[in-house]
Amino acid sequence: MSPFAGPSLASLARCFEGALPAAITTCSSAGVPNVTWLSIVHRVDDTHIALSFQFFNKTRRNLLENPRAQVMVTAPDTAQQYRLDVTYERAEHEGPLFNRMAAQLAGIASQAGMTDVFALRGVDIYVVHDVEPVPGNLAQSAPLPEIDLGRIEAFSAAVAEAADLDGLVTTTLDRLAALFGYHHCFLLAADDGETCLYTLGSRGYDASGIGSDLRVGEGLIGVAAQTRVSTRVGNVARQMTYARAVKANTSEALHDGAPEIPLPGLPGVMSQLAVPLVTAGRLVGVLCLQSETPGRFLAADEQALTILGRQVAAAMLALSTDPTGLDVPRINASAAPEGTAAQVRHYAADDSVFIDGEYLIKGLAGRILWLLLGEQKETGRTNFSNKGLRVDPRLGLPSFRDNLEARLLLLRRRLEENCPFIRLTSTGRGTFRLAVTRAVTLEDIDAP
Repeated sequence: MSPFAGPSLASLARCFEGALPAAITTCSSAGVPNVTWLSIVHRVDDTHIALSFQFFNKTRRNLLENPRAQVMVTAPDTAQQYRLDVTYERAEHEGPLFNRMAAQLAGIASQAGMTDVFALRGVDIYVVHDVEPVPGNLAQSAPLPEIDLGRIEAFSAAVAEAADLDGLVTTTLDRLAALFGYHHCFLLAADDGETCLYTLGSRGYDASGIGSDLRVGEGLIGVAAQTRVSTRVGNVARQMTYARAVKANTSEALHDGAPEIPLPGLPGVMSQLAVPLVTAGRLVGVLCLQSETPGRFLAADEQALTILGRQVAAAMLALSTDPTGLDVPRINASAAPEGTAAQVRHYAADDSVFIDGEYLIKGLAGRILWLLLGEQKETGRTNFSNKGLRVDPRLGLPSFRDNLEARLLLLRRRLEENCPFIRLTSTGRGTFRLAVTRAVTLEDIDAP
């Protein structure tokens, strides 16, 4: 039941997703009004809202003279407007609410290239006295989506059954689509130093984006990883316009002019939710959902994904640090079939690997592939183990938190998509086989 005569704040959930702009009207002690557009309106509880304080100097002066104000919000699905009569109560400059709103704003600022300018200065808390619907011709309201415990339990059970990292990534993305209707989603893993994220799997995109990466702290996803706070934006296009800058989505060139792999993404993305995957104090990745519908992801979606994300994070950590698996004996590889040999080129500067002039992968995963192909070429060896790779000095893995399994999964999936004649096939827990069905030539460039 609403604490005032009008509708409850909870029933206005879609109005607080940022899909449509909100406005605040204040008045000076002399009776001069001022209207300002708002970046974020956040529902705190049944009787309070929070507004981001950034540039509102005149609004701030008015509130100090006269704390009464009116906030106008709009439901994106019906165009129903509501007037909220409010009184300024206090400002917060730290704490969970400030951190959450600061993370969302920082993500938008990073995406727009305005990190140094577009920063949250504070969070203003207002008490709501009344909510009044504005009369008008309205569209029919769709019911708010519900996240029931049955689907959460089904997701949890499926994740618990995953026997390896590959199965976990597949299960997570499949169940998010089947159980919750999140048809466009992707999962990124964090590197060992928690400075970079790279895509392990995706659903619902024309291009999978497997192997794409971005720096922690870069854009909406990178900020979610850096702050370890979920970022939820209900209208990406509007927020970017509000920031007054659109950063061109350029890509840096690798060797031979090959572009970086682009992140998975919807051309007309409007809503995005990025949930950091954290367990045991460690960032293991980020789960990202996208939609072409403004305001698609509500607070309930964020809460559910936060709960599910904790289990996925714990499973990723457990399956990425399994030390089992003994080395298997070397066997002679069968001769590759006759035909034109594929050219495999390795650049030691960043461990990027190109096959027939096309970029495949870089970093630790590229270094692993180069080592495997070299072993197969020199000794005929085709069977390997995770444990053997961990102690191989040529890879230079750290003694802890090497995240080897995630890199092997990334490598295997990139090969499946782009190089059908090279395969990594599991032969047991912690062991796998390298299969090369075409002759290859190996060339190391800029070797130290």
